[in-house]
Amino acid sequence: MVLLALEAVIALLLCMGWQYVLLKTANSEHIRRFSVFLALPSATIRAMAMRQGLVDDDDIADDADDEEMEEAIAAEAAAAAAGRASQAKSVRMDAAAPRGES
Repeated sequence: MVLLALEAVIALLLCMGWQYVLLKTANSEHIRRFSVFLALPSATIRAMAMRQGLVDDDDIADDADDEEMEEAIAAEAAAAAAGRASQAKSVRMDAAAPRGES
């Protein structure tokens, strides 16, 4: 019985040791991958975040497509607003009805 308990303790210690090694390896890999962000000064990161990307778009055909898209969106919005106005329902509450029932 003592030998069985000793074997269990040894097996558990070996498993715990192996998990410790795996955890330490994973942690060191995590630190290695994200240490780049620690190396950049915060001013550089802020400057990169505030930079605006500019696209050189001189194509005339794209301008016409953009105008057509804006007109289509405006037409859809007008149709949706007209549909909502016609579908408005009036709600009547009875004064004698308890709350929760109508």
